[in-house]
Amino acid sequence: MKKMVKTVKITNKELFESSVKKLRDAFIDEPEENVYILFEEIFNISKLNYFLNKDSLVDESLLGFFNECLNKRIERIPIQHITNKAWFYGYQFNVNENVLIPRMDTEILVENSLEIIKSNLDKKLKFIKDNNSNNELIIDSIINNQNIPNTFNILDMCTGSGCIAISIYLELIKEYEPIINKAMNFNDSFITGLDNNVNQKFNKIYDDKDIRKFFKVYASDVSEKALKVAEENAAKFDADISFNHGDLFQNINEKFDFILSNPPYIESNVIDTLSDEVKKDPMLALDGGEDGLFFYRKIIDESVEFLKTDGYIAFEIGYNQGKAVSGLLKDKGFKNVSCIKDVNKLDRVVTGQFSN
Repeated sequence: MKKMVKTVKITNKELFESSVKKLRDAFIDEPEENVYILFEEIFNISKLNYFLNKDSLVDESLLGFFNECLNKRIERIPIQHITNKAWFYGYQFNVNENVLIPRMDTEILVENSLEIIKSNLDKKLKFIKDNNSNNELIIDSIINNQNIPNTFNILDMCTGSGCIAISIYLELIKEYEPIINKAMNFNDSFITGLDNNVNQKFNKIYDDKDIRKFFKVYASDVSEKALKVAEENAAKFDADISFNHGDLFQNINEKFDFILSNPPYIESNVIDTLSDEVKKDPMLALDGGEDGLFFYRKIIDESVEFLKTDGYIAFEIGYNQGKAVSGLLKDKGFKNVSCIKDVNKLDRVVTGQFSN
């Protein structure tokens, strides 16, 4: 006689509550949030749907995989490494063990960098914004290469997953693409009515006057494995990022208006005291040398060869590094050095402007 296999029926609520208890017993932070993430990732049940379907039975075919993922979390594998996803600046990025997990603190670096970048792009695009309904004036400017801004070059150093560079790119596209599209939305009959020589010259230049030509985002990392993740993320968001493999400025030939970086900045002797989850990040992305300032010194020293006059630099920093990093910038001749605090009133970002 064939032996009957007994199946265990369990509701969403029962599984959720027992899983939260397991994580809590293992002293995992935010156990409920972790289980919500696993429910959505594995069962495709959002937080809202969970509350609407608490008493529904769990899909038994996925229960084994759910328990496997839960056990990984109990073993202190970061939830982002289990799902291979992490949210940053409103975008969901692919991540794995080869890249630093994006954290909310770094959003302050992006936010403050965007303020400076947009302020500069607004000045560069003022003519186009002010005259975007005047076809004749815009065309004349394009043909004579007047009032058309040079490319604003941005470099994300130590890019990791690419979340900083890609977020900057997507936010700039969101802000400026409608402006450029309106300015370049010429009436066909107006174009055809142009003198033939003027028309040909206009068409040749117009092909290059895409929004992406007004700014360009570059990203660099020493890790080929990290760059592979960054390139996958760029493809996912259709972000036109130019990636470079090299040690800091190695293999870079451009000059930049803005350089930003979240480099490794944890003191070497502090690494062992970090949480098990943080220690799952690549050591290459954590260890900032004996005093945590090794990469700040190198990037600041070398940046003067790669920044345009009056170009900017911005760093994420450790809570106790504001004074030191500000001092390094000032010693190298940077002006307008500023230290920005996070929501906990701790130093988080330092910016400065290069002066020849």
